[in-house]
Amino acid sequence: MGSTRYALFVVLLLTMSLAGCTSEESSESTISLSVEHTADSGIIVESYSNGDKISTNSPTIDFDFSSTSAELELTKFGINLNDGTDSLEIDASNNSVISFEFLQHGWYNLTAYAIDEDGGQASAIISIKIDLQIEWAKCHDLPIVIHCRNAFNEVFEVLEDNLTERKMSQLNKIKKGVKVGSFSDHSLLNVSEIYLSPGVPKLKKRIDQAVKNGAQIISDIKIFFDRARCPVVAITGTNGKSTVSDLVSLSLSNHYKNILLAGNIGEPVLDHINSKPDLAVLELSSFQLEILNEFSPEVAVVLNLSPDHMDRYDDVNSYFSTKLSIYDNCKKAVINRALSEKIKGTFKRLATFGLGETKGLGNFGTVTRHNETFLVHDSEVLLRESELNLKGSHNLENALATLAIAWLLDVDFSSVLDSIKDYRGLPHRSEVVTDKNGVLFVNDSKATNQGALMASLKSHAKNYRIHLILGGETKGTSFSRLAEKIRPLIESLCIIGKNQEQLRYELSCCSPMGCKNIYDAVYECYKNSKEGDLVLLAPGCASTDQFKNFEERGQVFQRAVSEVIS
Repeated sequence: MGSTRYALFVVLLLTMSLAGCTSEESSESTISLSVEHTADSGIIVESYSNGDKISTNSPTIDFDFSSTSAELELTKFGINLNDGTDSLEIDASNNSVISFEFLQHGWYNLTAYAIDEDGGQASAIISIKIDLQIEWAKCHDLPIVIHCRNAFNEVFEVLEDNLTERKMSQLNKIKKGVKVGSFSDHSLLNVSEIYLSPGVPKLKKRIDQAVKNGAQIISDIKIFFDRARCPVVAITGTNGKSTVSDLVSLSLSNHYKNILLAGNIGEPVLDHINSKPDLAVLELSSFQLEILNEFSPEVAVVLNLSPDHMDRYDDVNSYFSTKLSIYDNCKKAVINRALSEKIKGTFKRLATFGLGETKGLGNFGTVTRHNETFLVHDSEVLLRESELNLKGSHNLENALATLAIAWLLDVDFSSVLDSIKDYRGLPHRSEVVTDKNGVLFVNDSKATNQGALMASLKSHAKNYRIHLILGGETKGTSFSRLAEKIRPLIESLCIIGKNQEQLRYELSCCSPMGCKNIYDAVYECYKNSKEGDLVLLAPGCASTDQFKNFEERGQVFQRAVSEVIS
């Protein structure tokens, strides 16, 4: 170990407390095992130029056994990665440090051990997290671009780092007439307006500095809203926003002749800048809300909140507050009663929704009578739960939110209730794929976070023994606290995707099985199932580690079911 690494080693030992030092005494030997490691995480850095990988820098972590003691002479120190490969062993009489270079990213739950001359052994588990950093994506700012499709005559400038002639040509083909240039430190010095894509974090340093210098950030939603001459229903939430947005647009179609459904669903709003809808229903993500200022929709709703996008936000409160900002300037508000304490403001009109009985004009809930659940407004029964094609308590809440929106817009309930009863949902949301030999296969690929995962499990666990397929990109979220909630709801668990090692470790109490892909997971679940069981794809994670989007993941699941169980 060089002097620089040794200095780092000393600092880490002083500051890491138990994270950098593992100690365990074996009941089968007289060995007192103590292992100091230089870090409990590392980063593999891949560098790219013009799309080609030019270098890879992998982290090396040292495991120091020198503080290990025993009554008998120690003969071996070792590290087992628990991945089927051979252990790394050294002669304890000659050396006490094992250096290991981590070539693959992921979670490692390795075993450190010591052996004495009689064969006695002591061991301990050490968890190491290795991340992957792509240099061009990590160290350079992403492009600033807005998709306007020649909606109006303004000239937009696309700024991107390391802009090659080939990429410039591609951008010009996609965006004819748009000025294209390279992103530099001086690009935003004298800019008055920044048309910012939601995919670019607002507080990137150059953008943040431009805002401090007086630049205004403008989004496509704000441009549309300022030019629109119709009421706007703004819908957000961690889960269910696409379903509710779609359901609202269908349910109100008898009242409004021309309804625009856009935002985070369907086509970009600026494709309809010159259209004249009677009502605009906009699904809005937290990324869109970050850059949406002075937005005053006719009706706003936050359907629910659970941790998501923790790779983008500093903490869960930052994410929640971004979602709740949709209420800041709205005229009428629909409020989930479970979130009422988080919402402050004065509204022209207010409606609430939530499971359970409640009374009062504008309050929508449920009541159970004679073992049957009903959707109610105040004390008026609107329809039976059994009449809904959409199943599960989360879809009851979606239906109630839709009714609350309709009420605030003074829409007659008769046609709305018919639409709610007939609605079968969007693809990849608790979508039944097939029933094979009494085993039901359900595609809930849209369950991309923990809240959606638990809602899916709870809605199906009442009637089925569940074999769950979970995994993908965790987006910086830990699943440890979820483990005990998942375990009683499932029969088996198959884990797929990029963060498989992390998930297998955090959900170890569920006895998870790691699978190479969805095909393997479908096979294992079906093999372990019996009549009356349910094989459920509810990943609880983003899809972008292996797929273009959640739709593609759902389609692969459908193909796997068709091919594997045929």
